[in-house]
Amino acid sequence: MAVVDTLSTHSADEEYIGERSHSSIRTGDAEMFEAFYKFSAKIGQIEKEIEARNRNPKLKKLEVGNT
Repeated sequence: MAVVDTLSTHSADEEYIGERSHSSIRTGDAEMFEAFYKFSAKIGQIEKEIEARNRNPKLKKLEVGNT
């Protein structure tokens, strides 16, 4: 049980894709900043598309054991 508990616990300082604070980017490279912002915007678009698909009752939702 201790192993399961340890592996399922998230670190307090864990960061997720697209959720990094902009102050944590420690470079003056303008090209890198532009790529980061484009990537963050694309991740945001993908997130909205997934949420919209999840709300759409016409799309088939598969569950464990059902095909």
